[in-house]
Amino acid sequence: MEFFIMARNLLLSYRHFSVDPLPFAIICDKQNKYTQSFDDVILLPTAKRSYIDKLELTSLAPYDRTIFIDADCLAYRDLNDMWEVFKDAPPFCVLGDKLSFDQSYGWFLKEDAGEFSDKISFNIIFHGGAYYIEPSHPGLVPFRDTVSYIHEHYFDYKFRLFPMPSDETVFSLALAVHGFAPAARFQDWFCYLPIAVGVKAAPRKGLLNYSYRTKGGNLITIGSGYLLHWGHHGGLSLFTFQTYLILRLVRNDCRAFFNAMNLWLTIVSYKLSRLVKRWMPYSLKQTLFKYYEYFNKLRR
Repeated sequence: MEFFIMARNLLLSYRHFSVDPLPFAIICDKQNKYTQSFDDVILLPTAKRSYIDKLELTSLAPYDRTIFIDADCLAYRDLNDMWEVFKDAPPFCVLGDKLSFDQSYGWFLKEDAGEFSDKISFNIIFHGGAYYIEPSHPGLVPFRDTVSYIHEHYFDYKFRLFPMPSDETVFSLALAVHGFAPAARFQDWFCYLPIAVGVKAAPRKGLLNYSYRTKGGNLITIGSGYLLHWGHHGGLSLFTFQTYLILRLVRNDCRAFFNAMNLWLTIVSYKLSRLVKRWMPYSLKQTLFKYYEYFNKLRR
């Protein structure tokens, strides 16, 4: 449920800052009250709820030109500016860095790319929170086939920092094979909370300032970021704060805090109920369920 709410929060923040909002879709495994706000709902009938679903983006992109953004993001400026960045992009593109193989922080080495070693001339690292897809472009079909092949044979290759499969590493090798270089640095667009420092965010003013530390230890300061990406490290507390921010942004009233706290209590009680159903003895389930029902009645 959290990701449905975060996706709607992203949608609301996009529409708030966009001068001319474009159609905005959600890709998910079911429809509910949160998906009703979107222009289109793209259903994943066999959703894995993991990185594997992102690998399907090349087939699921709903528009002639699509920019996918992770649900756990909030917009702080008009995201339509991203279209200019991807204006001359290949049919599948990312925000990141194109590296030579003598740079030590790439995700794979040339000799670790197996049968693709002779086909790649650069390395790629990028931020997996945004993907550009052009589904009608003829170059996307062979790229999709390469993505599927690399995923199926993942352990024939070696990836730094990623011992287990991920969408980032699969896409990075496929991008290098097809020569699809990143369109721009991700740091200029994403404030990724787990690694950003000195974050100053004022959502109602559309201000997002932050810094990144380079591999050499220097700080790069961004004075006007576009997206705050919470990442999965934040947990329930950051999720609640994110919801509070968006409610303050779009509703502009003091009830936002209480709405966010009510949402937090709803999620906590939901998670507790699932824990009870899964692990508790039947007699204890009955007792705790009575308290759970009583708690919900008081909250309502």
